[in-house]
Amino acid sequence: MGKKTKRIVIAFGLGFAVIVLILAAATWRYPFSGISFHQSITYKPDKDFINTYLQDIKSFKQFYDKQDKRDDVTTDRLQYVLETYEKPWLTSSKPMNITRDKLDMIDMQLRQTSHSLIELGFTQNYHDEARKYLKLMLMDFLAVQDQVEHLKHATNDSRKVLKLQMRNLQMTMASNFDHMVTFYKLYKNAK
Repeated sequence: MGKKTKRIVIAFGLGFAVIVLILAAATWRYPFSGISFHQSITYKPDKDFINTYLQDIKSFKQFYDKQDKRDDVTTDRLQYVLETYEKPWLTSSKPMNITRDKLDMIDMQLRQTSHSLIELGFTQNYHDEARKYLKLMLMDFLAVQDQVEHLKHATNDSRKVLKLQMRNLQMTMASNFDHMVTFYKLYKNAK
């Protein structure tokens, strides 16, 4: 092998190595980009937030379980809404792998819950204050659906931004849970 051939082989090898390093860096920095090999992020939830959130759910469920569910459409439907707040992406304190498929599943769950809330809004009569909180819940669910949709198509967002957006999703859902608790308690107090 001559010197010229050796230089070409070395230049080709170095060029290939540089391209691989650039792709690896882009994949790591922009996990949902089109060139990313493994389109996912590992999200580590805040353990204090999760513990507080789980305590809030436990406290509400103690109240909810004492309620008479016979002939009460709102109480019946709320059990399915409550399941949405108990999904692992909201309650797990362990790091979780978030992929587009996982985001699709979250989106589907949120849409089903939104439909249940819309059904309650159109088929049941609530006093003004309870109706206001039902509306807030529905608006929050629609906003979270938009956030999830954005995450699914966030090809130019960095890993740091995606993790921040996941945290924001959790915070919005926790706020939404508070709206649900207030709605339900207002509803029950008005009966």
